[in-house]
Amino acid sequence: MNSPEREQVKFSREIDVNHGEKKGQVEIWLLEIEDTMRFTLKQLSKDCFLETDRTKRINDYPAMTVLSINMINWSKGVENALDNEKLEDESKKLELELQGLVQMVRGGLGE
Repeated sequence: MNSPEREQVKFSREIDVNHGEKKGQVEIWLLEIEDTMRFTLKQLSKDCFLETDRTKRINDYPAMTVLSINMINWSKGVENALDNEKLEDESKKLELELQGLVQMVRGGLGE
């Protein structure tokens, strides 16, 4: 899969459009491609969610997956902070994370 931003994501499994009943049946192999795209992104999202090192996550996973997982983690952290009345601690943690992201970008992200 290729994004307009030139990010590439390899399918997690091979697709042979000429194998068996798929040969000449565009509808069948396009459905398999769609299913494989979903499967691949679902697996990458799970793996990205389990990665605890934010820098590694940003460098190793597709951008949209990283953004989604970051939003999940942010929501979870803020919800926990609200439940435990520790908003100031969460704010400090998020500020440190933001400073780390700024350093990554200034240092040449993706080079």
